[in-house]
Amino acid sequence: MRSDSKPYELILEPRDKYLYARVTAEAIDRHTANEYLQRIAAVCKEQHFNRVLIDRRIPMMMADSDNYLLIMDMTRFLGKRRIAFVNKYEQIDAKMELSETISRNRNVPYRVFRTEEDAARWLEDDDAAMADLHTSEG
Repeated sequence: MRSDSKPYELILEPRDKYLYARVTAEAIDRHTANEYLQRIAAVCKEQHFNRVLIDRRIPMMMADSDNYLLIMDMTRFLGKRRIAFVNKYEQIDAKMELSETISRNRNVPYRVFRTEEDAARWLEDDDAAMADLHTSEG
């Protein structure tokens, strides 16, 4: 067990145009994910960050239903901040891509990348988020 009694480790580091957040855990549930995402949201609000790179070092995903509810929760407390997730685990690519699609369909600029460099490049590109949003004629 970690010294702070949390089932994850969260490191937050302000960078030039975004907040870097590295979350490390062996497993995840909706309560734990909500907790660390709310901690990230608090720092974003406090330090006026509208972009976040989440280096997600968690080798599993929740059930699709929990993941969907988590995305709804995220949009409540992180709003439409631009969020770049780094996923290094091929075994969860499909679930991460599904989460990205759900977010984009809700016009929330969340994207998943394999490397921190690609994620940072997208975050720093001022035109990238608008190009990634779902547009509707109706």
